[in-house]
Amino acid sequence: MKKKLLTLLSAICLLAVLTVPALAARDYGLTYDATGLMDESFMQSLADDTFQTLTDKYGVQVRLDIVDGLEGNSIRDYAALFYDQYDYGYEGTDDGVLLMLYLYEDDTGLACEDFCILPGGRAETLLTTEQLDTLYSTVASTLNQTSMSGGLTEDQAACETTLLNYAAALDSALAAAGAADSVPAAAPEPVPADTGEADARLDHVTDTAGLLTDGQAADLESRAAQMSQQYGCGTYIVTVDDYEDYTDGSVRQCAEEIFTDYDLGYGDSRDGVLLLMSMAERDYALIAHGDFGNAAFTDYGKDVLTDAFLDDFRYDNWYDGFSDYLDVSGDMMSAARSGNPVDVDNGGYDGYDGGSSGSRVTVGSVCAIVIIALLVALIVSMALKKKMKSARTQVMAEEYVIPQGVVIDVREDSFSHRTEVREVIESKSKGGTTVNLGGFSGKSGKF
Repeated sequence: MKKKLLTLLSAICLLAVLTVPALAARDYGLTYDATGLMDESFMQSLADDTFQTLTDKYGVQVRLDIVDGLEGNSIRDYAALFYDQYDYGYEGTDDGVLLMLYLYEDDTGLACEDFCILPGGRAETLLTTEQLDTLYSTVASTLNQTSMSGGLTEDQAACETTLLNYAAALDSALAAAGAADSVPAAAPEPVPADTGEADARLDHVTDTAGLLTDGQAADLESRAAQMSQQYGCGTYIVTVDDYEDYTDGSVRQCAEEIFTDYDLGYGDSRDGVLLLMSMAERDYALIAHGDFGNAAFTDYGKDVLTDAFLDDFRYDNWYDGFSDYLDVSGDMMSAARSGNPVDVDNGGYDGYDGGSSGSRVTVGSVCAIVIIALLVALIVSMALKKKMKSARTQVMAEEYVIPQGVVIDVREDSFSHRTEVREVIESKSKGGTTVNLGGFSGKSGKF
């Protein structure tokens, strides 16, 4: 038993060691650091203050991604993959500028292997080749071997200075290009004629519990608002410290009362979906309302949707979980608008990949971790097996016969009991949505 435990612990320890780099990744909204080498407070300030100000001012989303590898791609191709996979851009457009840095820690501190500045959408025409060259020079002038060789703390300071200088240079370039004068008006896809959300008395994201940074909340609010208009279904996130402060009933009743009392929903039938998070006892409720809301979010669909965000919430990855909630909700509303809502009778759902845009841990890296751990466990097991001095299997039957032979004193069979095996025949599951008298469907649980 002790040797088995040693084998298991060896594998677990290796998994823990190899998983540390993945857990070091930090998502701050408009900035992302896969290395965990940069100062958290600086990265958060850069996202919430500097980059968010530029984004709002020019209608061009300004982002920074620090990566610790390129997975066999050139850095420009890797930046383009990020831009496309994580839907970068300003309020549903492709308008944005991404700075990607490939950083790692060496013997002298930090080292920058490569970097790329990738404009997208409107920014491609706003920024001239000369302006892009100036931005490249701004970054390259300080992220080099000479400037970054003074130790980890000094190199972090050099990186911070570089990023602030880059933001200032980008501000000047966008101002010179007249970006502030050409911010595009929001143009969501047309939806059926209705009264919209004019009566709603809550934002799409109401973070009373304080789980999100200002930048993260602003990003989620923008996405939820755009989705609500695009599909004609109000999409909401509400967090509270304790739902019992707002109702005498259950957490689901609290969600329904918030939806009703604050006039939420889209159109005449008040179509909407709402996720309520209560932190005191880690309760959640997911509800849908209205003809389209209940059709889009079937009972099966709600199970899929909760699976998408609960895996993040269990580890307090709030932004990632809410981002998955919006992504999968968008898929379900899109499917419903096309006449094929996500349900067991319609082929189920295969769009969710089990990961979020925050962690960005690749499938390949996870597989590598598991394979290596299993190999190490196998090696340890083989080594332990060689040291065993226990009995070997005998090939002749007489080796197992005791000297005095087998003595049977009583030959009697007794009927003691009867075993009856019954096989459960499961009926085929039925799809659809279970709606209560108040017009709501939903589910609740713990996270």
